[in-house]
Parts: sequence; C-alpha cells; structure tokens
Amino acid sequence: MKRLAFLTDNWGIKLLALVLAIVLYHAVKQSSAVGGASGASAHDKPALQHP
Repeated sequence: MKRLAFLTDNWGIKLLALVLAIVLYHAVKQSSAVGGASGASAHDKPALQHP
C-alpha cells in the first residue's frame, strides 16, 4: 500500500489547504460583490443582441 500513501499522509497540510481555499473563495466572492464589479462590463453583455 505504499502507492496510496499520498492519499493518507499530511492530513494537516491538506486540511489547511482546504480551509485557505474556502477563505479565499469567500473573500474574492465578497469583494467582487461589494465593489469589485461596477455595473455591467463588456464581458457581462451577450455577444449577440436580439432585436
């Protein structure tokens, strides 16, 4: 079972990475909702306009 050691080793590092990913996700999500996106940009508009 030496091949599967990467799945079970370093649980502390894996847990820390998960917590940091969740914190960063919420920080970026909140910053874009509060002041990061001001109005509709060119990326928010549809490519083809329907008459």
